[in-house]
Amino acid sequence: MKLIFQFGKKWALSWFVLFSLVRFWPMLLGKTLIFGDNYSLMVPGKIFTAFWLKQNILPLWNPYILAGLPWAGDVNQSVFYPSTLLFAIFHPAIALNLTVVLNLFVSWMGMMFLSLKVFKKQNIAIVSSILWVFSTQLTGSINNLSTVQSLVWLPWIVGLGLLLTEKKATRFYFSLAVFFQFAGGYPQHVVYAILASVLFSLFFVKKNGWFKWLTSWLQTACWTVMLSALIWLPFADLLLKSTRMLQTVEQAGVGSLDPVMTLKMVLPYIFDNPSLGIKWGPAWSGQPNMVFYLTWLGLLMIAIKLKNWQQRTKLDAFFIGFTVISLVFSLGSNLPGFQLIQNLIPFFKIGRYPSMVLILTSLFLSLYVAQLIFLTKLPKLTRFWGMMLGLSLVAIGLLWLFSRWQFDQIWLVADNLVSNRLTASNFHNLVRDQAIAQMISQNLLFNFVFFIIAIFSLLRKKTKLLILVIGLDLVFNTQGNFFFAPQDIYPSWSQINLEQGQVMGQQLGFQSRLLTRNSNVPYTDFGSYWEAMVVRAPFSDSFVDKQELQDFNHAINLRQGLTLDWNITKSVPTVHGYTTLLPQDYASIWQKSDQTRINFIDQVKIDDPALADWAVGYYLVDSWFKLETDDLPQPLLKQDGRFRLYQLPAKPRFRDENDQALELNNFQETPNSLKFEVKTQENSHYLIVADRYDSDIVAEVDGHKVEVINDQGKRKIELQPGIHQIKFSYQPQLLYLGAMISLITLVMGVVWLKFSDQTD
Repeated sequence: MKLIFQFGKKWALSWFVLFSLVRFWPMLLGKTLIFGDNYSLMVPGKIFTAFWLKQNILPLWNPYILAGLPWAGDVNQSVFYPSTLLFAIFHPAIALNLTVVLNLFVSWMGMMFLSLKVFKKQNIAIVSSILWVFSTQLTGSINNLSTVQSLVWLPWIVGLGLLLTEKKATRFYFSLAVFFQFAGGYPQHVVYAILASVLFSLFFVKKNGWFKWLTSWLQTACWTVMLSALIWLPFADLLLKSTRMLQTVEQAGVGSLDPVMTLKMVLPYIFDNPSLGIKWGPAWSGQPNMVFYLTWLGLLMIAIKLKNWQQRTKLDAFFIGFTVISLVFSLGSNLPGFQLIQNLIPFFKIGRYPSMVLILTSLFLSLYVAQLIFLTKLPKLTRFWGMMLGLSLVAIGLLWLFSRWQFDQIWLVADNLVSNRLTASNFHNLVRDQAIAQMISQNLLFNFVFFIIAIFSLLRKKTKLLILVIGLDLVFNTQGNFFFAPQDIYPSWSQINLEQGQVMGQQLGFQSRLLTRNSNVPYTDFGSYWEAMVVRAPFSDSFVDKQELQDFNHAINLRQGLTLDWNITKSVPTVHGYTTLLPQDYASIWQKSDQTRINFIDQVKIDDPALADWAVGYYLVDSWFKLETDDLPQPLLKQDGRFRLYQLPAKPRFRDENDQALELNNFQETPNSLKFEVKTQENSHYLIVADRYDSDIVAEVDGHKVEVINDQGKRKIELQPGIHQIKFSYQPQLLYLGAMISLITLVMGVVWLKFSDQTD
């Protein structure tokens, strides 16, 4: 921090504040972000965790989805990350806004630290921070809190890695940064961050310094492994038991970079723009690839360096070499022989998105391009090149004008030139092609204006203007990732308390679960809604119109209809759900397709016999969606507005071996424990609880521990006839062990920092 403010005390914060205001100005008007996993997974999870924290309970288990799941050990839920406390204090929409902005600020300061350590130039540090914090990679991660919370620590980890041989204290600080990155929720980023840090520090190793470098890293590794034990020990256990270990090579290759998508390095939204609803070309059926974007000025600087490659330094070779290698690897399944790499290195078979390695490329190039901008001499702008820039601007301006005026005539001429192939195309038509032309020409025009101003600023040494235009360039070329909605798309705490157990939930009691129609039949889930948002007319028959993009009533209705995982905020238990680590044993119960699901079980039909076994006694139908009479059970128990509650034939959740319901009293359930008094009959010798079995579930009968039997995935204990006090509790041993190791390591680290010599 001293280093940051020593070199940039006047500008360390002001530029971040300025560009954040430009980027997130709707937040100042009372709006919040909505899209993807944040709405359907992260925020409901944060609300659930915060709800119980406000009652002084740290939720270790979630009993409301998939018949019960480990919660604190699922790193993707980031239970131990500081942002969880924000959701316990503020309205969820405000907490989400604060989480995003504060995490970006953490990364801004980290990039300042890393850049100042490498180049010791204030202007380079500011520009590299802009290129990184407002990059396509970091921006594209904001719609998933766990992704952005982990990614923001990348520059800190790389920067601290450079200091390991200089200051002993840095070895502990490094492990602390890794702890926060791991707690943020995305383990793949941890692997990539450590890899980047090791490679970068290796580059700066001095002659005869190998032994010191190696011993420093070994000591750091010990600190890191022990301090992060709270996170990685339970996570590793859940990962090994999850369907991630069973995913196919094809599933692991999701997110491979299509070579044509490298055009996004010049125009980030050439093939798709979510905010405009445009999607075409290789983006039509593939996963989104953000690649990276460094501004046209940055690309020019790289081109100048490559032209003068004979004058390269070791630093040039490192950055360019890493860029080429990472780009090739990011091709993933599009790369011949990639399956061999997956088989040789299991990490690449467990993880997904080979193009994720581009986060390192984006980080390193943000550093590299920033120093090229200020340290590479730009050739003088001759009259010829000035004329060429002027003519190019005029040409792009005309292209932009024609895309909005008399485009139909131009399109007909083009159609004739290609023998009416546009007319015969299944995709292309006049309206679609005009929308594409308008988007591309607008991006070209704005980018070219930014480019000209940037060149002028650089030649005239107008540093502040240069920084301003680079920041605006980045913000403009990444703004299409965001949708802003009114804050009421997330329920306030008063709404949550009001809705607790409502939407027919009180009808369930403690003997039954619910199956919700939302997300259980086609086109009623969040995935269909997100696709309808990002591919709109004229590219699809999307139901999302301008009004929906203002009030987001569809999203609110999905939430109110308990579309997964919003049921957990209202304490309504279901057998289906959306999670990051789906247990293999539970997935196998519901599996109907050939391939194992990764995040959710197969679609559950209401005639599935497993529903009865898992105590699913009710089917909640949201008639806001079109109803088909042939898929509705009988009888209809209750109707309340748009909601209909149907009964399903089901066994009781708490029953004996004869499937007879047991008499329960004094029932109490929290995420960590289940207590009740039960009366068993003479012919009953077992208690069966239709909750998911886990080896860390501990049962007590009248204060004495008893064995919990795995009864086809459910819990079963032996009981003698009579009245008994029963307690089930979730006691994750690896989580406890990890917490103890992490706490001891933290205390040791603080003592070591205080009493040891901090320099080598």
